[in-house]
Amino acid sequence: MALPLYWKLLNKAGNSDTKERIEIVTRFIEQFGKANISGILADREFIGDEWLRFLIKERLPFYIRIKNNIITTNARGLEVDIDALFYGVSIHEVRVIKGRRKVLGRELYLAGTRNKNGELLIVASNCDPENAIETYAKRWSIETLFGCLKIKGFNFEDTHLKDMNRISNIMVLLTIGFCWCYKLSE
Repeated sequence: MALPLYWKLLNKAGNSDTKERIEIVTRFIEQFGKANISGILADREFIGDEWLRFLIKERLPFYIRIKNNIITTNARGLEVDIDALFYGVSIHEVRVIKGRRKVLGRELYLAGTRNKNGELLIVASNCDPENAIETYAKRWSIETLFGCLKIKGFNFEDTHLKDMNRISNIMVLLTIGFCWCYKLSE
């Protein structure tokens, strides 16, 4: 189960930028401490040099899905397309690449699998490569949360409000409502 503890409304289309992500993570650390972060989970669009530098510098464990067209290194240190390391991986088979590989200028662990549709899913991590796919799969609870707040439940996207403070207040109420519904279902 995922619960929104912090959020930032973006007055723009698309997702957060690195500065905004660092701000949210820093806010969490100030409130709860690094010891309460078992892993930062992120999808393919949440990647970049500055973001990875921050996570590594702060020694925060992360599990980030990466695009299949990224260049990495093979066992001999030669550059290859990352999906070549996972050639022949079948559906639900998990392959963990031994040792760290260069990804976006960083030495990271890589694990991959194919989903039920045959799509290759590759996760880059700075720790625990043996459990990277299983840990990343916990991210699905975030997607479930968004579904509950949106079209599968509270219909948050139907609001006609434009004022960011009012929208943030609605988010507070939705979070309380979601927690209440979840608790009742237990």
